[in-house]
Amino acid sequence: MVALTVDDGYFSRNEILDVLIEAGVHATFFIIGRVLVSDADFVRRAVSENFEFGSHTNSHGDLRTKSRSQIVDEVDRPNQILLSIDPSAVAKPYLRPPGGSWNSGSNQTVADLGYRHILWNVSGDAGDYSPEGLINLYLRQIDALRDPRGSIILTHFRKPTLAALPAIISGLRERGLEPVSLSELFVG
Repeated sequence: MVALTVDDGYFSRNEILDVLIEAGVHATFFIIGRVLVSDADFVRRAVSENFEFGSHTNSHGDLRTKSRSQIVDEVDRPNQILLSIDPSAVAKPYLRPPGGSWNSGSNQTVADLGYRHILWNVSGDAGDYSPEGLINLYLRQIDALRDPRGSIILTHFRKPTLAALPAIISGLRERGLEPVSLSELFVG
């Protein structure tokens, strides 16, 4: 198994959800809190289809530059937004710090709140790639790993990712890897 994660939430939310449902794949969504507020219908739909969420902060700010109280607000606000939309939707225990940036102070605060940092070892769609370029980029990274099982794949809610996602999923399966949510990977 490999965990499939999708970050930010600015574009193509429902379309990416459609692709994942059609492929029979669960993923973990790390959507910025201020984006969650604007699309309660997406949250309800994703939860009804057994997708899970993690916190990606409320405003995508660098946690290393924030005070403890600011970190608490940034990290936990998406969870509160999710709960207000659907009581079964929660971000805990997963936090993806924006840009993967954290330090000992933010790490302690995050841990005190009951979250754990989730980073990644396969990524690439934050650049300016065509869908074909993304397919090649992701699958080359998987092929370069001595043992890709247990990998955490980072993607984003972007149109090129939407176009590439079916072939990425197929490519993973051709390699004997099943994309799953973080909870499925960790319990698996």
